[in-house]
Amino acid sequence: MAENLLTAILNSPRTKLSTDAKLYINLDIATANVELGNKDAALTALNESWATLSAAASAESTVYSKYYFASSVYRQAFGPAAE
Repeated sequence: MAENLLTAILNSPRTKLSTDAKLYINLDIATANVELGNKDAALTALNESWATLSAAASAESTVYSKYYFASSVYRQAFGPAAE
């Protein structure tokens, strides 16, 4: 349910979001997918977010923090934990 709400916000044509806000919501979607056991969807969201973060000239530190949190939740659930 949370994933559906966040996806609707992210994809709404009426919503004007900055790149950082879109990344933050996408990382919340990744975390929700981990909690739902959707390994592939979570990994896809993480990879897309990292690609966007890597290409961005700058991003807020909270977005990086959210990425590393979502990544750690994913690794804790699905491994490998060393990464």
